[in-house]
Amino acid sequence: EKRAQCFRDAAMKLAVYETSWLRNVQYDLDACVAEIEAHTPSAELQDFIREHRGQEPRPSRVEACSRREIMTALGNAPRVPSTSAASAALAEATARQVEALRPLLR
Repeated sequence: EKRAQCFRDAAMKLAVYETSWLRNVQYDLDACVAEIEAHTPSAELQDFIREHRGQEPRPSRVEACSRREIMTALGNAPRVPSTSAASAALAEATARQVEALRPLLR
């Protein structure tokens, strides 16, 4: 009988604990929802922009140039090999590697 009373007491304590935990979660959730509803994202964004705006004037219109135009203007344009020369060099290197491996593959 004492054992049954202990189990009953433990079950009641567990029920009270679980109910208390659930009510705390509900309370926190209600508070979070109220806090989220109180904020307006667009107003917060505008406040952030106002606080972090720099004093520099806005830049005037800037035209974009390619890297090649910039390097040419600086007089230091990189030399790009022609595609046919690069293809020929690659074909020659591949042929040398194939010939070097041919005796191993027989």
